[in-house]
This record gives sequence, C-alpha cells and structure tokens, in this order.
Amino acid sequence: MVIKIDFNTGKIIDKSVDFIIDTKTKKIINNDFSRFYALLKQMPFADKEQLVYENSGGKTTSLKEFEKSNPKAYTTMLNDMQRAIDGTQASVKTSDSEDAEKRRYRSFILKKMTDRGVVVKNWDFTEVNQILTAWTKSDKNLKNMTLEELKKTNRIVSKIMDWYEKKRKTA
Repeated sequence: MVIKIDFNTGKIIDKSVDFIIDTKTKKIINNDFSRFYALLKQMPFADKEQLVYENSGGKTTSLKEFEKSNPKAYTTMLNDMQRAIDGTQASVKTSDSEDAEKRRYRSFILKKMTDRGVVVKNWDFTEVNQILTAWTKSDKNLKNMTLEELKKTNRIVSKIMDWYEKKRKTA
C-alpha cells in the first residue's frame, strides 16, 4: 500500500501505493508488511503463520517480531514469495503456449487425415475420433490427447491411415 502525503499540510492524499513517505525527513519508507500481505494474497494456499515460522527458523509466528529480529531473512522471505508468484505466472504462460502447440499438432493430424479421405464437416470429428480410438484401443479422442500423444500420432498418422484403409477394405 502506498500512501501519498502532502508535505505542506501533512495530510494523506492517496492510500493506494507500496510505500510510506516520512513527513519529517521527506524520505520514502518501504512498508514491507503491505508487500508481505499483497504477496500472501496472491498465494491462496499459503498460511501467514506457517511462512513466518518456517522462515524464522522456528523462532516465531509473529510477522512484526520476525521482521525486527532478522530483517535480512525477512527480506529474503519476501523475495522468495515474489519468485514463487512469478514462477506460477510463468507456468500459466507455458500452459497457454502448450495449448497453442496442441492446436498446431491437431491441425497437422487433421490435414493429413483429410488428405487421405477422412471427412470432417461442420467441426464434426466423429470419423477422426473413431479411427484414433480404434488404433490406440483407448477412449482417447483428438481433443483429449496430451501434447506428447499428439506429437506421436502426428509422426505415425500415415501408418494409422494405411492400417485404417486396409481394415476398411477387408470389412
């Protein structure tokens, strides 16, 4: 939380910032408690007392006491919390790129299968899914495949289509 203070009147102007301004020295004071709570809010499964207890080496569960007794460890804890949050957000971005890669491989597979005569009309992948489930002998359809399964299927789609055409001729 940042608090902006008018130096002439000493009155609070805005309470929406990450630091406090000391009216006497006119210096910015870093308010680590607000930073701690802002970070904690972004970590839904984290527990304040548990974090403090672990990072204080089992000495206290009081945030204020921990910050006063060991400011260096307190700052390290805040930086670790920030890295954990940044890592979580990075993994979400990776997930988005993985979804894009999955779509790309699905398109490759569909293109190869439609080139070999499989009919896809109005986004109906029934025939594609029937071929894939018969080949894999599982209930996995194109939409439910993992990225690794899609990559493997893309590599062997010609083999799958040869098998399917042979099976269809003999049936």
